[in-house]
Amino acid sequence: MTVTGELTPEELVAMQIPLPSTKPMNVRASVRYCTQARSGFEFVDLRNQQREAIEAACEKLSKVSGHE
Repeated sequence: MTVTGELTPEELVAMQIPLPSTKPMNVRASVRYCTQARSGFEFVDLRNQQREAIEAACEKLSKVSGHE
């Protein structure tokens, strides 16, 4: 992920998530925390199809990395 500005907690941001099975997905998220090394986000107003695609990608990544 590339951040183009400073993030602040509770800020709403637009994100583009690259998924292996579909084209990149554009979503909105609320910043939950941010440090120099990491940031946490809570997705906002996801459609069911978006949620399912993200969950499937996370499950696939978990299996590939051995963290089931």
